[in-house]
Formats: sequence, structure tokens, C-alpha cells
Amino acid sequence: KNWLFVGSDGGGVATAVMVSLIASCALHDIEPWAWLRDVLTFLPAWPHQRVIELAPHNWRETLKKPEAQRLLASQTLMGRGTVHEDDHAQMATAPS
Repeated sequence: KNWLFVGSDGGGVATAVMVSLIASCALHDIEPWAWLRDVLTFLPAWPHQRVIELAPHNWRETLKKPEAQRLLASQTLMGRGTVHEDDHAQMATAPS
């Protein structure tokens, strides 16, 4: 009954979107926090007509693109320093 406490219809929609995206990350074997961190970093500079490339089912291909690598390399994220290509692999295999 947690859905009773989302506050409003809009809150319910936002919660459903986030839960769906996190579940999609799990389905595609992507570490959700690394994905979310990177997507939120990409959004200001990413072309809005290509936003589907940031979805979990397209994420591995998007990370291979030089444009994505440049964006990751240029960012310092959440006190973790500069992001390197192996961050996703390290986070996915880190013990809980």
C-alpha cells in the first residue's frame, strides 16, 4: 500500500517512472545508481531529440559513442572524481 502515500497523481506518475527505469536497469544488468548519475550529467548537454539513447535498453551502445565518452571524461561527479570507463563495471560488481 505504499502507493497510497505518493501525495498526488503527479507523484504517483513520477514514482512509477522512476521504479520502471530502475527495473529496466536491473533487466539490462546495468547498475542503477551509475546509470542515473551519468544520465543526469548528460541531460543538460544531450540533444533532446536523442534522449531515447539514454534509456537503459540503449545505454551500453550510448556509452561506446565518442560523444558520451567526452561528456563522462569532462565531468566530476558527486565527489567521486573524474568518471572513467570502468566505473560502471566496478559499481556493478561491488558488494552490497
